[in-house]
Amino acid sequence: MSSRGSYAVNGHITTNEYTTIYVDKAGSKILKGTSSKSHSLPDYAHTPNSVYVKLKKDGRTLHEMRFYDEKGHPIIEIAYHPEPKINNGNREDSIVHFHIYKGLDRNLAQRMDEHLKIKEKYAKYLKEYGLYDKC
Repeated sequence: MSSRGSYAVNGHITTNEYTTIYVDKAGSKILKGTSSKSHSLPDYAHTPNSVYVKLKKDGRTLHEMRFYDEKGHPIIEIAYHPEPKINNGNREDSIVHFHIYKGLDRNLAQRMDEHLKIKEKYAKYLKEYGLYDKC
């Protein structure tokens, strides 16, 4: 958290726990945690309609990307990592899946290959990371 309890315009507490590494061709901001600890993506975006990405340790492969609405609230997260509950208990192989958000709560993982409308809506992002044909 930032010092002295500062807040962003939208009322969310500001943070310095991430830094933007670069913006990809699809317009997503690639974030990296500023500490040596593992991090997730921000609960809120300070820029309306943002897309934030966390890459795997190789610096190229998508781990997860989160999409935010006009108020900075998360709406959907697309991920590519093992998700045993939807991949027959497989804890080794990554699978393209998503979670829908309601507030800060997200639903259970759903396989992208079972939701063609969502796959098509986010196709440019999936293609950016070579995942479109994996789902």
